[in-house]
Amino acid sequence: MRVTLTAIDVIGTLAELEIGEWLNLYDLLQGLMLPSGNDCANVIAENLGALLFFDKMGEKNMLNGLKSIDLSEDYSNIRLYTDTFVRYMNSIARELNMRSTLFSNPHGLSGREHYSSAEDMALLSAHLLNVSLVEQFIECRSHEAKIKISNNNQITIRSAVWENTNKLLEKPGFKGIKTGHTVNAGGCLSSYYVNPLNGERLIIVVMGCKSQEARFSDTEATLELL
Repeated sequence: MRVTLTAIDVIGTLAELEIGEWLNLYDLLQGLMLPSGNDCANVIAENLGALLFFDKMGEKNMLNGLKSIDLSEDYSNIRLYTDTFVRYMNSIARELNMRSTLFSNPHGLSGREHYSSAEDMALLSAHLLNVSLVEQFIECRSHEAKIKISNNNQITIRSAVWENTNKLLEKPGFKGIKTGHTVNAGGCLSSYYVNPLNGERLIIVVMGCKSQEARFSDTEATLELL
């Protein structure tokens, strides 16, 4: 998937992608999960949104044998593809009975039409844990991505190393899921915890923490109450 100008035109935490670079979906998901790359979220939304759009339009045959996606020649429709992906996000939320959630963007930055609750994030987290391969993303502490750069018919590769921002991965029993932070939501964290003594499994979600550091201590304090 090729990185577009619109994908990197975003604030907040980034994986530091650059326009014109190529990444596979696996690396993009690592860039989304570990450093919370909003740019990765946009690239995924634009490209998968395009696939969803053409599938919905009955043009599924266009996708046969497709090995890569380049939207650099299709800037006028990128917003349409992203909106298609966000609508799909909301359809999944409805299927999971996330009654207090509405998505308006793929990355989670604040917006009037973008909101959720701790309960809904717990529902989503529980669903994710049943999806194949998810655990290797949420528990991963570091990932080295190989990013392809094409310039004047010359192909070069650069490496990007991303570190997981979830400090609780260092603590016994904590298996990750996802950190988050915005000015409006404060520090947020969804955690998957497996008790080392009896194997009991818990999902703990905290929101509105006073700082990014507080989301970790608040999670541990919540665990002590359970």
